[in-house]
Amino acid sequence: MTRSPFRSPFSKRIPSPADAVRRRVAFLFTALLVAAGVLVATAQTPAAPTDLKTLITNLGSLDYPTRMNAARLIRRAAPAEAVPALVDAVRRHPDEYVRNRAFIVLSSFNDKGTPDLAKSLISDKNDRLRESVLKWFEQHPDPKLAPSLLGALQTETAEFVRPALIEALTAVDQDPQVQSALVAEAGRGLDFFRSAVIDALGRRHAAYAVDAIAPR
Repeated sequence: MTRSPFRSPFSKRIPSPADAVRRRVAFLFTALLVAAGVLVATAQTPAAPTDLKTLITNLGSLDYPTRMNAARLIRRAAPAEAVPALVDAVRRHPDEYVRNRAFIVLSSFNDKGTPDLAKSLISDKNDRLRESVLKWFEQHPDPKLAPSLLGALQTETAEFVRPALIEALTAVDQDPQVQSALVAEAGRGLDFFRSAVIDALGRRHAAYAVDAIAPR
């Protein structure tokens, strides 16, 4: 029996393996194009000023993706709008966690007003904010700040803030008074605090503290 050269409209063609591969490649290519378009659109759409207050509040969300997305969008906002909103949140937001997160996001803008703001927060009631501020000063040392840091050394007792204070002091240890204070701290207080001092001095390669750390 001779097979008809014409295919019935009701017959179903069985796809070959090559067809299946081509379809998968086309699907993946289309998906990549769509994803790229979404990313570009997101990158080109900065946070509107009217959204900044909500985004800053979302920095304190218990939902991790929410607060991370808020931080990402704030960093993409125009500095002229984002910086004043963040500074206001650092100073006055009722949620202490948001105040801390707002300072961390603010530091990414490298605004010229950040040093003065940070100086005003060294003795703030928010211990997490004090820690973030002192870590910022470790990365942005200011020798003129040594007296304020030495003063804080006499009052700071928070177990996670005091190590950050020591690290900020090691960043300005060209001052002889700072060196004397750090050497004294290496040999007194709780073991937890002493170990933080010794660790900070070691990372600083502080030769002036060798005798205090390893007496002969």
